Amino acid sequence: MNDHGTDQKLMQRYAAGDAKAFEWLHARHKGGVYRDIRDQCAVAATADESFQDVWVNLVTARERYSLQAKFTTYRTG
Repeated sequence: MNDHGTDQKLMQRYAAGDAKAFEWLHARHKGGVYRDIRDQCAVAATADESFQDVWVNLVTARERYSLQAKFTTYRTG
């Protein structure tokens, strides 16, 4: 883990308005998120659209984030 903190702490910071925390989360997880989606999609364009949807949904839901689950569970839920 780098010195930016845990995913959970970064989500808390992002929910409180820290845009840099989102940048760190995105950088940390974009590869894994894309691979997860691409493995489930037969068409690359569909994977690309779904990838964008994941991050838009995270932005939209940031204020409702709860520490009840790991961030990696949240991102694919």
